[in-house]
Amino acid sequence: MAVITKAGTSEFSDPIVNRTLRSRPTYPPRNLKSTRLAAASNQVLVEWSPPVKANGPVKHYEVTYGFTNFNDDYIEKTALVPGERLTLNNLMFHTTYTIEVRVCIQTIDSIEALCGKDRAVTKIQTGYGESGRMAEPVVTFVNQTEVEVAWNPGLFHQGGPVRRYEVKIAQQGFDDHLVTKIAPGHVSKMKLSLTNITEEQNWSPDCTNKTITNLYNFTVRAVSFDPDSGEEFTGSPWSHVDVVAAPCGREYFNVLISREISRLIAKSNSSALPFERI
Repeated sequence: MAVITKAGTSEFSDPIVNRTLRSRPTYPPRNLKSTRLAAASNQVLVEWSPPVKANGPVKHYEVTYGFTNFNDDYIEKTALVPGERLTLNNLMFHTTYTIEVRVCIQTIDSIEALCGKDRAVTKIQTGYGESGRMAEPVVTFVNQTEVEVAWNPGLFHQGGPVRRYEVKIAQQGFDDHLVTKIAPGHVSKMKLSLTNITEEQNWSPDCTNKTITNLYNFTVRAVSFDPDSGEEFTGSPWSHVDVVAAPCGREYFNVLISREISRLIAKSNSSALPFERI
């Protein structure tokens, strides 16, 4: 600073240096990219560079990644990362993920971070793999010896095209009465005759024998495959068991009531979305 008078201009004063306050980051991270790793087709490496200007010291980066599931719900998770890279593990197979990254700085007078409004965004699709758990099948006795097993292909996550469905049936009270039937991937139901369910065994209910429960367990799973390599993924989990009683009187109706209560409870349950700190 200098003073100007009629006699002239004075010498400048000593300079004063001051720093502006920290503010919300203006720019998003740069050079965001995502790469599917060779170790597992549902593992993704996310990398980025610091923003042009952070408006303060970087505390962490906020990484949000999500996808739209079979029920048209958007599922996302958030991770706080101190560096400029993050490996995402155990993602859903055969799924398009949206990945967003924004920078957060450390404020002077608060432990809370101040995050930018703008985010860097990228998308990536994971590879083929196991499908998710299916809803339990709906089993109906057509008559006393024939059942129809039905399932909904739209009520589970498909890790790839479905090559076949496997239906596992067991008769309660008989240790050796366990068999798996195969249905093509384009169908959603199958009929089974308990009289000749295997070449050696007759599983028909015996309503006159009170020592036999006449209860049958049914569960189903999907076997997806990679259309490029032909590889099958047989590790998909089995659905929950549907216990079905043969139409033999009161026991049949008791099981129907129990099944309906179980379905209502399962429908009302919901899982919380985790918040991760890396």
